[in-house]
Amino acid sequence: MTTKRQIPGFGYIGEGTHPIEKVYEVWPYILEGLNVNAVPHLVGKARIGGNTIEGIELGVTLHSRERKLIFSDGGFVYFVIPVIPGEGVDGAYLRLMKALGVL
Repeated sequence: MTTKRQIPGFGYIGEGTHPIEKVYEVWPYILEGLNVNAVPHLVGKARIGGNTIEGIELGVTLHSRERKLIFSDGGFVYFVIPVIPGEGVDGAYLRLMKALGVL
């Protein structure tokens, strides 16, 4: 069962998992980029309402160089955002929030 919840100070209301928890889930895949000399990127889509994330899907892809892409279509924001493993989960989360325009 999924429940809607709002977490004070995070600007998130949605079903299921908070965005930072999603970043923790994909973190092992981000670290794989270090083993193959690739740049890890967060990839996915988010539903944004005002300055609030209403839902998010998140995955990881590896590229040979940094490539950033963000666009909106049909109420969703689609993104490919490079992350730096040395910044940790918090750094990746902040890059994601800035890219989505909620910080």
